[in-house]
Amino acid sequence: AGDAQALASQVSTVLSQQGVPLTLAPDAVTQQLKKLGLPDAGSCAGNRDCVVELGRQLRVTWVFSVSVARVEKDRSMSIELVNVEDGATLEKDGLVLPAKATVTAEQLATFVGAVKKRLAPPPPVDVPVVVTTTPKPVEPPVDLPPPPPPPVPERSHVGSFVLGGLAA
Repeated sequence: AGDAQALASQVSTVLSQQGVPLTLAPDAVTQQLKKLGLPDAGSCAGNRDCVVELGRQLRVTWVFSVSVARVEKDRSMSIELVNVEDGATLEKDGLVLPAKATVTAEQLATFVGAVKKRLAPPPPVDVPVVVTTTPKPVEPPVDLPPPPPPPVPERSHVGSFVLGGLAA
């Protein structure tokens, strides 16, 4: 258990150093769960429902689940980004570490890249699109009748779809 906690801390450190936004490091998670009167995440033994429930109790949107198993002298580690709302695995990676080896940024590079894309905030919905063109020479104005007023569109529902997408 101590080895698994140490590996989870190493993963947390690598994720933070690579710019992945972490709300709680593994030791802080353990302290928060203890305050709530709940067992630490190690008691889940990789059970997704248990991990998701602990995420709900911590009131977070996502959790990184790190599972460690010993394979002879090596350690097999699986890391997942899990959506707390529906329990879905959003990203997953695994690696085998020799005894006493530490987790490196290179080993988690693909996972970190996928997670950062997944967690990147969506662009704001009200960003104007600016079209730049090469300026044309100024021509003398031509008298044209004013254009007819544009038809009033029916009430659009696009905004509610976009906001719904952001909430999900």
